[in-house]
Amino acid sequence: MSFDQGTSERALSSYNRWQAQLLSSSNECFVCDFLSRQL
Repeated sequence: MSFDQGTSERALSSYNRWQAQLLSSSNECFVCDFLSRQL
């Protein structure tokens, strides 16, 4: 794996932002929301 520190930090921050969106938008059905995003 050849990720530099900046790349991993950006990936982590975008992942955290995505998780926060999931929790705030549909906390009771985040699986449904996740699956709908994948389709």
